[in-house]
This record gives sequence, structure tokens and C-alpha cells, in this order.
Amino acid sequence: MAESVVGILIKQLSTLLSQEITLLGGLKSDVQFIKDELESMKAFLREAEAKEDNDSQLQAWLKQVREVAYDTEDVLDDFTFRFAREAQLVGIDKPKAELISKILDDHSQLKVVSVAGMGGLGKTTLVKKMEPLSDKESWTLFCNRTFQSNDCGVLALKDKENTDEWEMILHGFGGEADGSGKLDRIKRVLLLSYNDLPHYLKSCLLYISIYPEDYPIDVVDILPKWIALGFVLDLHGAELDNIPKHVFKLFHLKYLSLNGTGVKIIPKSIGKLQNLEVIDLRGTNVTELPVEILKLRKLRSLWLGGWEDETLDLQHSVSPKLGFLTLLRFNGRLERVPQWVTSLQSLRTLRLLNSRLREDENVISSLGHLPNLVSLTLYRAYEGETLCFEVGGFQKLQCLELGQLKRLKWVRVEEESMPSLRIMRLGDCKLMQELPSGIQNLTRLESLGFYEMSNELMHKVRNLDYQTISHIPQVFVGHWIDGQWEGTFL
Repeated sequence: MAESVVGILIKQLSTLLSQEITLLGGLKSDVQFIKDELESMKAFLREAEAKEDNDSQLQAWLKQVREVAYDTEDVLDDFTFRFAREAQLVGIDKPKAELISKILDDHSQLKVVSVAGMGGLGKTTLVKKMEPLSDKESWTLFCNRTFQSNDCGVLALKDKENTDEWEMILHGFGGEADGSGKLDRIKRVLLLSYNDLPHYLKSCLLYISIYPEDYPIDVVDILPKWIALGFVLDLHGAELDNIPKHVFKLFHLKYLSLNGTGVKIIPKSIGKLQNLEVIDLRGTNVTELPVEILKLRKLRSLWLGGWEDETLDLQHSVSPKLGFLTLLRFNGRLERVPQWVTSLQSLRTLRLLNSRLREDENVISSLGHLPNLVSLTLYRAYEGETLCFEVGGFQKLQCLELGQLKRLKWVRVEEESMPSLRIMRLGDCKLMQELPSGIQNLTRLESLGFYEMSNELMHKVRNLDYQTISHIPQVFVGHWIDGQWEGTFL
């Protein structure tokens, strides 16, 4: 782990060295020396950590290196920030010219120039007498001080004239804003764990702070946000009809959630967010996507659809340009499985809800050739009577969920189909009266669940056909009673 931290420092120093010489001043040679020393140290660390030596002295030294590396990283961050801050001083041009003029005007006598101004205006960096800033300069200064950027993110959407909104933001900072340090004790306790975390987990821990105390954190909810750490915009539940134009200026944005908003149209400008990895459009009125979505070459997860009676228009071809997609979730009627979906080589998770696909669409056959599909859910997604998992299909599928397929009567599993399947769940498919034929071919199946299935099928599961599934370690039969699942393991 110490090697990885040192590696990060080397990258930071390399970036620093690539900056203008004026930024580093006379320190460039010193920075180069530190970088060279760290590279030598990294080579030794790689060998030391690979040996997994239990020598106590070596382990103590490795720990010290790691701590020094973290301290060095903090110093580098501070160094970079200070120089960047000098470059971002606002309202400085005119006072700078006046100050130089006053100093150079008269060489006949010594001169004292008074310097005054509130904290943070840059008095130390540039000795000057401040004049009141314009509204535009004041806003830019606020953004620089708060976000180290000319861009204030979502705060830019706030009404600058509405003092009540800004009072609420101020109170939200609690004791940290008034300097009373009420959170210092919590900070000290958390740091005991935080300091020993590897760098790639520190951000994950910090992200949890967005949740209220005792709030249950859903893994499915937080994972995509961890993926996009530091570049997240979650507008879940906001009263929006359109996406604010300011959003499309967030070039580095990786996670965008419009879940539960009133947004109807995704504009062409979505193509500007070329670093976007996750788009959550669940619970919106969006039923189609603009062709500009093809520009999102880093897109990993796409969640679309909010109402079961809506028809999603997704037939236009977008593959292979969205070849990085690993998760798709569609909620709404589909005329057919879009051709581009069947050619997504990286797709691992597919959820089709309320799709109402017809039997003649040959759904399973079209999806069975996805080479990396691990999880498949069909919920109210199919209106045929038979599902056939053909020979050689779904080679990596591990989890299969079939729910509320109201017309489904038979499921057939052919040999060498789904050889990696570990979990199968069947729910509320009331016309099924037989076990899936060929289920004995699923030799790796670990868990089989029946939820609200027909009485005829449940009788056979418990009695006549039990030997057919006796090789499965966990078989569950459940019913929805008084708002919760109740059942037994066979």
C-alpha cells in the first residue's frame, strides 16, 4: 500500500513539473530531486511489500514511509492551491496599476502606502488598497474561495438576491461556519480510521457524510455514486421540467440523476458531458434519447423510464459507440429489444421492466449471446407463453429473475445453457404449473426461489418433483403477507 501512495506522489510531482517555470519559481530543481528520490524509494517498496516479510523493523519503516507520503501529499496540495489562488485573485488589475503608479510617481522621498481590506482579499499576495468589487467580481471571488473555481456548481442556480436561501445554506454549515469547532471531536474520532485507509477508499468514506444520521444506506444506491466520486449531481425529486442549462457546463460531471423529476426531454447539449458515466432517468417523462448521447464514450450505466404505460423509443442504433455500458435499466413498453442492446460487449446487468415484449420477438435468443451478461431481470417484460434458454446461451449469467410474466406457462433450459447460473427467482407467474424443464442441467445453481407462484406448482415442488431440485442447496417458497415476504426453505 505504501508503494501505491508513493506512486500517486510521483504523478503529482510530474504534473507540477509540467507547469510553467514561473509557477515553481526557483523550486523546480528541488521538486525534481524529490521526484527522483521517490522513484528510487518506490522501486525498493515494491520489492519489500512483495516479500510479505514479517520483520517488525521493516513493517515499522513501511508504516513511517506511508505516513510521510500522506504528509507530503498534503503539502503538495497546499502548495498547488496557494499558487493557483494567486492566479485567481479577483478585481486586482486596477488597484495593482494604481499601487505601482503611487510608488513610482515620486522618487524624491520615502513614501508610506496604507493597505487595508478584509481577510481573503489577497493583501499579502499583492500589497494594495482595495476598492469595493463589482457584483460580478464579488460572485467570482466567492466561487474561487469556496470551490477553488470560477464555477459555483449548483449554487449558481440559487437566486443571488434571495437572502433567505443563503441564510439556509449558512446554517447548514453549523458550527464550522461560525468558527466554534463543534465538529472537531467527531473529526478526531473519524480520523483515527480515515488516516489508515488506502487513498482509494478515503473518498468513499467521506461520501457517506451526505447521508443523515441513522439513515439506511442502500448499496445499490451508493455504488454508482462511489464510481463517480467527486463529480456527482443528484437532482432526485427536484421540481424540474427541463435540465438547467448550467448543468451542461459541468464538463467533469460523471454522475447525473434526474430521478423523480418532471424532465421530459434530454437536449442535444447532453453530448457536452463527455465524462459522464452514469445517467439516472428513472421516474422522469423521458421516453427517447437524442443521437448526441453517442458522444458519451465513457457512459457505464443508463437507467431510463418511469411509467409502465409509456412506450420507449430506443430503436436507433447506438452501438458500438456506447461499448462501455455495463448496466441498462429500461422501464416502459418496448416494441422490440433494440438491436444495439444485443451487441453491447461489456453489458453485465440488464433490467427490463414493463416492456411487454411479444413471444415472436425471440427475446431470450437475442440476449443470450451477450458475452459478459451476469444479471438479467424480466419484470412484466414478456407476454409469451414459453421461454427457452437455448444451448450455449448466457455463458456468464449468474442471476436470473422472472417476475409477473402473466402469460408464461413453460420455461425450458437446454443443456449447456446458463452454465454459471447461481441464483434463479420466479415470482407471480401464476400460469406456470411445472418446474422449468431441464433445471437439473443447472449444476451450479445455489439458490432457487418461488414467490407467489401457483398452488399446483408449489405442490409439485414440495412433493412430486422435489428430487429434480434436490441438488440445489437453497430452495425458498414465499408469499406476500401483510406487506412482507413470508416463507420457508425446503
